[in-house]
Amino acid sequence: MMQFGTNRKRKRSNSRDNTILEWQIIDSALPTGGFAHSLGLEAAAQLGFIFYKSPDISKSTSRKNNLQVPTENNPKTIEYIALALKGVASQDLPFVFNGSDIASKDEQNTETDMVEKLASEWEKLDKLYGVILTNPVAKRASISQGIAFARLAKEGLASTPRAKMVIGEIRKRISTKDGLKGYLAPLFGFICGLLGLSARQTQRMYLYTASRDLVSAAVRLTLCMGPIAAVGLQKSLAPFIDDILESYADQKDLMKTHQSFPLGDILHASHDSLRNKLFFT
Repeated sequence: MMQFGTNRKRKRSNSRDNTILEWQIIDSALPTGGFAHSLGLEAAAQLGFIFYKSPDISKSTSRKNNLQVPTENNPKTIEYIALALKGVASQDLPFVFNGSDIASKDEQNTETDMVEKLASEWEKLDKLYGVILTNPVAKRASISQGIAFARLAKEGLASTPRAKMVIGEIRKRISTKDGLKGYLAPLFGFICGLLGLSARQTQRMYLYTASRDLVSAAVRLTLCMGPIAAVGLQKSLAPFIDDILESYADQKDLMKTHQSFPLGDILHASHDSLRNKLFFT
């Protein structure tokens, strides 16, 4: 069997290793189930808060088979995505940060008592997040993605004994303890901290994946121009993501956590009542 990197003399830098790890975690091919969730976009569209008005056929760029081709992205879709991202930042980033902060302590210690202590600190975050997140549909989406991410981290991403031991302990507690769910936000921050990623970069990655999933959902719901235009739309969101990151990042006081987009939360909670659904949540 081929062994990769066994004969390499030059030691790779941690920064290079972390960069590749970051790419893996934000890769759309990572099987955590993010594309099965619309963050309320599908419910908002079906309930009339977002609609797509087709342009006049005479102004369309294609007349083959009377096809009406959108000439621009839907402003209402862009507005919803921006507000939803701000809601994600205000509600989730404090938990992402605190999870990362906890996991980064005493990084070299692999003793059993340290594993127990770290897992117990994560437990507190998971339980508090479950209290703050009142939307049952969002809870289901968060738990589904959190458990999938923990499994991937244990079996494919973790490379140190400490990370493997702590993630293994967390997975065991989720499966055996009542009240522990494995919500994505605190677990994402905690695991990325165990993997050696900085808190700031972890929070940026979390917002990026949320924007990626929202834009992808908009394409599949035909609420924006198409996949090529969606690439430009997501690129244009980068400065906005940086702005809201500066506003909500590194927030240690969890009592200041809030939902800045309550309408989106209400719409998202109505997802199960939709007659026809493309997304799981």
